[in-house]
Amino acid sequence: MFFEYFSGLVETVQKKYPGKKYYFVMDNLYAHKTSLLWHIMQNDNVFVLYTPSASPQLSPIENMFGKTKTMLRDYKITNKKCMASKISEIMFGFD
Repeated sequence: MFFEYFSGLVETVQKKYPGKKYYFVMDNLYAHKTSLLWHIMQNDNVFVLYTPSASPQLSPIENMFGKTKTMLRDYKITNKKCMASKISEIMFGFD
């Protein structure tokens, strides 16, 4: 499942920014180190940087989650739909 996501992401980025080098930051989750992913990383322009184990402070997504939670405190959340809308608005710029 992650392989399909990651290969699609790499393909999209390569189309949008051809001829560049692409750096991806991932944690040490087993799914991030499968042989299928290593096949994608054989491309000369694709580089993966792994964060050290047990270091959420170095994970970009953990930092984004933290900022999102802080911003959510400013809203009056009344139900799940409202929460989902606010999270989408904060993280992705739309609701």
